[in-house]
Amino acid sequence: MVKILQKEDKVLRTIARPVPKEDIDSPKIGKIISTMKKAMRAEEDAVAIAAPQIGESLRIFIVSGKTLALIGKEKEGSPETGADKQDKQKEVLPDLVFINPKVLRISKKTHMLE
Repeated sequence: MVKILQKEDKVLRTIARPVPKEDIDSPKIGKIISTMKKAMRAEEDAVAIAAPQIGESLRIFIVSGKTLALIGKEKEGSPETGADKQDKQKEVLPDLVFINPKVLRISKKTHMLE
């Protein structure tokens, strides 16, 4: 099992390197993404994971599809029955992988989530 690094680790305090465009489809990056997904799935309450959390100082992060499905159900706002809760837990969207992300602008609106 992959160890998820904690806040004391130096790699989490350094600026991650961008992934060169020619390396995005490489087996090395594919293996890193696969390792990140395994580490994230090993944690029951994982929402997302970044490459530095597994010791790779690269600009890659993944958002859990399971989390996206839960947020989508909450936005629908329909009352839940016991069966709905079970369906919500079964519905899993694909994980979203972000490589070399850039923040272009920040919204003035905020939304609080648990």
